[in-house]
Amino acid sequence: MTFPLRNFELLHGALRSFASSPGVVRTFCPDCGSQITYATAERPDTIDLTTALFDEAAFPPDREIWLDHRLAWEPIDPTRLQCHAGGGE
Repeated sequence: MTFPLRNFELLHGALRSFASSPGVVRTFCPDCGSQITYATAERPDTIDLTTALFDEAAFPPDREIWLDHRLAWEPIDPTRLQCHAGGGE
């Protein structure tokens, strides 16, 4: 899920970060290793949060992105969501 960076605040603990590729920083839980955020220099005012972090589906998807990188057996339903081969911007 993508949010304006100004709306993101870590309330507890500290995250570990990793520059996974040029201009990209991912953060992780230092205890379990779960990915928490993804930030890219291409969109410096936004931050992506890993959807599976949330206990409830408070933010249902409104698009499918990076379809050119999906697993071959993963179905696509263009009647339900917007579909984008890349990042969906």
